[in-house]
Amino acid sequence: MLAYLSYMAQRLAETRRLLNSTGSIYLHCDPTASHYLKILMDDIFGENNFQNEFIWYYSGGGASTRRWARKHDVILFYTKTNRWSFNADEVRVPYRWTDGQRRADGSERDYDRGKLPDDVFEQNSLMPWSSERLGYPTQKPLALLERIVKASSNDNDVVLDPFCGCGTAIVAAANLNRRWIGIDISPIAIDVIRSRRLEPMDIPVEVRGIPTDIDGARRMARARPFDFEKWAITRIPGMVPNDTQVADRGIDGRGKLFVSLEGSSSMVLAQVKGGRFQASALRDFLGTIERENAPMGIFITLDRVSSPRARADAASKGVLQIGAQEYPVVQLWSIKDYFDDRLPILPTMADPFTGREIGIQQGLI
Repeated sequence: MLAYLSYMAQRLAETRRLLNSTGSIYLHCDPTASHYLKILMDDIFGENNFQNEFIWYYSGGGASTRRWARKHDVILFYTKTNRWSFNADEVRVPYRWTDGQRRADGSERDYDRGKLPDDVFEQNSLMPWSSERLGYPTQKPLALLERIVKASSNDNDVVLDPFCGCGTAIVAAANLNRRWIGIDISPIAIDVIRSRRLEPMDIPVEVRGIPTDIDGARRMARARPFDFEKWAITRIPGMVPNDTQVADRGIDGRGKLFVSLEGSSSMVLAQVKGGRFQASALRDFLGTIERENAPMGIFITLDRVSSPRARADAASKGVLQIGAQEYPVVQLWSIKDYFDDRLPILPTMADPFTGREIGIQQGLI
């Protein structure tokens, strides 16, 4: 917890520097950390700029017989100064009272406009069957983020999400005619936002920090090898990197064939090498494929492997036949191939987030 709070303190101080004098910040946290983070926020933003402890209440499964069911997250709402935007009329909610019942002072309620919001927002978390769900583990409902953006910003304001994950805050901002900036350390998150959320909305996006050519990929491999591994794996549709990047038993990423195979698993394995090609690394990967009884494997390098012996070793593993189509069991593929628009030759793959069919990737090696 101390390490986490130290990490957050630096970033919260930077968000305060960037925040407009009339801006607001919402910090979403679960009850295990909210009280610690509030102390940090009081120190960084000033306790006088604390506006609300906003409760997101979600019903559903997960009840306990040993304690009260844990059904809420905390969202801390702070401002930078005593001037800020809050559009209460934009986030009115329906009354729960019986139609026609008067207020305690005898006045009538405006049932068409609804009631002014309080600091508890009831909104189900994403169900497994939700059309919004992308499979991202921390994905939030769009309605939750739209409510916050509506309340605390206006047309053409800038919304910054420095931990944007799969981009729900970005989509909320775009839907509500706000400008936006999203930041995330994960290349997967950036790909999900760009390909699954913004491209279907015909929203152009500028991405920084992700390689756009082979020289940028080489720099990433040298400076951030684990990030390079993740980024390289996700260049192949249907493949995702391991959560663990040390003691990985020779596997850096996996994908799943959309079809089931008799006598073997349906997992396609991948290994990434960001430095100079070594024949021993390829031999180890061939052994990993056999050990895991995997039908296919992709050995990923920065530059193309030119060694005839290496290509012969890969070809010796034969082909996988699915219907009338044959696919090399072991494929040597490089980031240079990626920038030359050459993909591995893969059968139909299952979407790693939804399980749905991705489609046949007709690669050229």
